[in-house]
Amino acid sequence: MRGYRLGPGYQQDHVPVRQAAEVTGHAVRQLYLTAGVSDVYLETGEQTLLDKFNDDYQWFPLRDVDGGVLIVNRNRVVLVEPGPDLSPDLVRKESGAVFRRESVAVRCDGLGATLHGQIAMDLPDEFCRVSDFLNFPQDFFALETESGPVLVGKQHVVSLRALEAPPSVPGLQDTGVGERD
Repeated sequence: MRGYRLGPGYQQDHVPVRQAAEVTGHAVRQLYLTAGVSDVYLETGEQTLLDKFNDDYQWFPLRDVDGGVLIVNRNRVVLVEPGPDLSPDLVRKESGAVFRRESVAVRCDGLGATLHGQIAMDLPDEFCRVSDFLNFPQDFFALETESGPVLVGKQHVVSLRALEAPPSVPGLQDTGVGERD
């Protein structure tokens, strides 16, 4: 048969599924592979780095820059900088539920600098303050900085300052308290 080749391309194991740029190999095998990948995705969804840091596990593995594996205590993590080669969609999924973005300055334990960026607040109007966002139960939040998204551990945040005036929300009374952070 012409074009029939055995080997990794035929078996669809020449590259990881996520890195495959084209469909190769035997058509029936490719159909089985595609169906299986689709089932896994539909069942589990794509887990982002933010999802991983906000799940219930205290300890989890991360790949070191040298290629080794580190077992990390997530409660001790101050900041996660994913790097330029990781797609922003794998750091944090963009949600249709984002009601507004807030420009903020964040100071954390152990960091010598203040981080500047935007947080996406997917909260209803009655919970529109930055303090409401910080008091929601997730342990980490994404901060969109000029150099890309980073994840910030809430328990290490010393202060967070909103850099713009708060929007007026119908039905909420002004408490007379100065800043919202």
